[in-house]
This record gives sequence, C-alpha cells and structure tokens, in this order.
Amino acid sequence: MTRTPSGAPIRIAAAPDKKVLPVVFALLNSILINEKGYPVEFYCLSTKLDDQDKALLLDFFCKDPQKKIIFPRINEDLLPNDLPTTDVWPQEMYYRLLLTDILDKEIDRILYLDTDMIVNKEISDFYFSDFEGSLMTVAKDPVFDYTLTLNNPNTKARNDFFRHLRDNEGLNYFCSGMLLMNIAKLRKEYSLNRYLEIFDSLRDKAALYDQDLLNYAHRGQVRYVDNTVYGVFTWDSHNKGRTYEDIKNNAAIVHFTAPAKPWTHNAIRYDIEQLWWDYAKGTPYYLTMLENVFFASLHSTFTEDEFNKLKSENEELRSLLSHSMEILKKFTG
Repeated sequence: MTRTPSGAPIRIAAAPDKKVLPVVFALLNSILINEKGYPVEFYCLSTKLDDQDKALLLDFFCKDPQKKIIFPRINEDLLPNDLPTTDVWPQEMYYRLLLTDILDKEIDRILYLDTDMIVNKEISDFYFSDFEGSLMTVAKDPVFDYTLTLNNPNTKARNDFFRHLRDNEGLNYFCSGMLLMNIAKLRKEYSLNRYLEIFDSLRDKAALYDQDLLNYAHRGQVRYVDNTVYGVFTWDSHNKGRTYEDIKNNAAIVHFTAPAKPWTHNAIRYDIEQLWWDYAKGTPYYLTMLENVFFASLHSTFTEDEFNKLKSENEELRSLLSHSMEILKKFTG
C-alpha cells in the first residue's frame, strides 16, 4: 500500500568523501533524469567536502528548481576514534547512523543510498510506500549465503555468528546500501549512541561493520522489497545472466557492488556497467573519469595476469590428465 504524500518532498541521503565526489554526480544526475514528479531534497552527509565542492554540487543539482541539496552539520567527534574503517569503507559509512539525530523533527522518512548507486526509474511509489510497522524497507543481500561459505580466517567469527542467526532466528540479511528509513519510528529508540552500544557487543564479530550492525540491531524489524528491482547488485546480476537492457528496463535502484567499479580500471568489464556511464554522461567529471579509466587500463596488467593464470591452470590440468591416461593404459594393457 502506498502512502499519500501531503506535499512532502522525496528525501535522499548519501555520504560521500572527497575521493568519490566525481561519482556522486552520476547518482545526482540519475535522480534529475528519473524523478521529475516530486521535489527532491538531497542530504549530503560529508565532513570532507570544501566550499568549492559544495558549490559544484549545488550548481549541478539545483538547476532544477524542484531539487535542493542540504549539507547537515556533522560533528565528527561524536564518532569514537576506534571505529574500524578501511580504504573501501571510510568513516562516512557510519554517517547513516546519525540520521535519527541530525534530521529535523518533522522529517518522518528518508532514503539512504550508497554513493556507488544510481536511480534508474521514478521512485515516488517506492519512497512513499507503507512501512507496515517496520523500521526500514530494505532489499535482501543476494550474495550473503555465498559469503558465509568463504573459508577466510578473518571473517570466520562473523560468518559463524550470522550463520547461527540465519539458521536459528531466520535472519534474512539485507544490504545497508539502500535503506528506506522510518525515521519517525526509529528515532523513538535508536540514536548514534544506541547504535554504538550495540556495536560494542558485536565488535569482535563484525566484518562488514555498519551493515553487520544494522542487520543485527534490526533483525525481524524490516520490510523487504524485490532485490531484482531495488538495490540490484550488478556483478551478481551479470553472473546470473542479466544484461544491460534487462537492468535498464526493469531495475529501479542499481548498486555497482564489488571492489571493481565502472570508473576503475582493474576489472573484467561487463555490459551492465554502461548504465552507470549513461548517467555519468553530462556531469562535470565525465570526460576526466573516462580518460582516467582508459589511460590507466593501458598500463594495467590485470586482464593479462588473469589470462596467464587461467593458461597456467589449464596446462597443469593437461599434465594431470596426460599422467592419468598413462596410468589408465598400464592397467588396461
């Protein structure tokens, strides 16, 4: 059931650091292109962007008078210095946990999106849909069960813990990259301090940090939508046979997951990446990003290394097969 909005805008939040600023423009452009029926407020959760960066974002997004960017005040000191981060997951990943604290009291919902996502359809029906009593509307992580099978000693404690929750409590693990948050209900019980308390009890197990925390904290309290339409994982979709045309025509919110992104060069390319470039086109950093990928790929040995690895494995298999055939001949005369 869809809620009837009373003139409220669609509110979307993302948390870019300086490094991914060029990428954010593709997300903004995707919203400009696809969301024309409602005003949109984009909440840019960042402490790293300077005035020039902000001006560039404002000039680009607010050329549509129905679009607005808000830069909420974020106190970095609220986050403990010992919160784990990586090059892939910087401090900004925790900013989604601040939303119940920093949003104005009249705001009852917001859609949080990771910066490596794009909006590919008009999403007002999704955005204003009924929470049905849940704290969030989310999409299932399609690779969760696979990650639990990986024999990585660094994630063993995490995998054992979440496997237990899955098998004994029916945990349906979701991706924190897309969260339609019921702020009105969340703020009654959850704040940054509350999340940090929960994280302390999970610290020795968490490997995907904010995502593990939110799944543990809100298990059984979320509503699921179709993850082949919302929060679509592109690399997983490619592996399952989905194509650029399929995703373009049928997916509403698309997530360019995995460390290799359309705008990076050390990767095996696949056609769904074109969709991201469709939305990057016309943004301020489009040509710069294209050049970076092209020229970096000229010097990259990634594809050649992968080919040589397959060639070496093939030669080993040929040798084993030849040896096996020789043994078989001896036994069969």
